[in-house]
Amino acid sequence: MQLTEVIEKRRSIRKFSDKPVSRGILEELIKAAALAPTASNLQAWRFFVADDPKLVRDIDSFSPGLSGKPPVIIAIASDLAEVERRGSKNSLVYGLMMDASMAAENLMLKAADLGLGTCAIKSYNDKAVHKLLNLPDTMRLEILISLGWPEGEPRTPKRKPMEEVLFWNAWEGQAEEAADKKPEKETDSPSTAEKALKTATLAESRNSKAEHFNKKELQDLLIYMITSAAGLPGEPQMYGPLRLIESSRRLAGMLGDAYGGAVFGELTALIDAGKGKNMTDPEGFCEMLGEAAAQATDLLSD
Repeated sequence: MQLTEVIEKRRSIRKFSDKPVSRGILEELIKAAALAPTASNLQAWRFFVADDPKLVRDIDSFSPGLSGKPPVIIAIASDLAEVERRGSKNSLVYGLMMDASMAAENLMLKAADLGLGTCAIKSYNDKAVHKLLNLPDTMRLEILISLGWPEGEPRTPKRKPMEEVLFWNAWEGQAEEAADKKPEKETDSPSTAEKALKTATLAESRNSKAEHFNKKELQDLLIYMITSAAGLPGEPQMYGPLRLIESSRRLAGMLGDAYGGAVFGELTALIDAGKGKNMTDPEGFCEMLGEAAAQATDLLSD
């Protein structure tokens, strides 16, 4: 395809077929990514390609922004040790993410040229994905890209007209009203078959596992979550993560009582020890949340 055609064809794909992507094609995509501009020619990006089905599922579990069950996930990370060695302090602050973004765009355009679909996200738990990929502390995750053969044709998203985004030489105030407008979010509506399968799966799960849980505890958790959500609009923002992690702690306790397992006990102990830091030690509280997510990866081996 011609370059303009590729640019126009690229879409954020959120539904993939189960057709595998060959490593030859994946290497071709990484070669395209590595040709992107990079500040001071640092080339500090590192590309981690997950094509093992279990690893892909595990990463997907800790990446709320991913959808559509992609057969491949590509993580773009920055080698901080390389940057330190080269003495590029500015790159540590802002250049690495810019380099990774340009590499990601190269990769996604090449994928579109080959008929593949991609979607770049930043919504993932950093510590959990670090652990799953066995990354050293000197690697900083910058972006994840889901990749595979598209399932169906994605709709064309609306784009703002040029008069709202293009300005010659200086700002003249043409787009004050447009500044408050938000781009429409691309969504995929589940098919009837998908809805039926989900309903059947939930029913089967309910029938086989409901007897393991205490109904009163489940009801109490539900009420706690509803009342927490109802109260949050009038409370400081700091209470949101606290309410959510407290709900998670209660659920972990119930799962531990129903099924046993050291991980549930360790999670509840970690949360109990750290949730009180929400107001006294916000950084310690955030660290506890990250540790809990990383610790939860051990559940995937069950």
